[in-house]
Amino acid sequence: MFYVEDQIIYLTRGDTATLAVTLATENGEEYTVGADDVLTLTVRKEPKAESTVIFRRSVTGKQEIDILPEDTRDAEIGQYSSDAQITTATGDIFTVF
Repeated sequence: MFYVEDQIIYLTRGDTATLAVTLATENGEEYTVGADDVLTLTVRKEPKAESTVIFRRSVTGKQEIDILPEDTRDAEIGQYSSDAQITTATGDIFTVF
């Protein structure tokens, strides 16, 4: 089972999922990921920088992140904190959720 509701990701442990991220500029214009832009999803036990990272997955030049069974297979059942950031080819970093 996989779905996103109100920016909350629901995923059954050990399942495969693809998270598609829609990006917009500060002006509200759609942002298309460039060939050298890197999109990173990080899932942590708690929403703190020093919290244990459950998994981190990065893709280059794509707006979709594949979550693989091994990313969550050994995770304890519970709620986790996640964020996604994009690092542009020019080195700018933006947290998108």
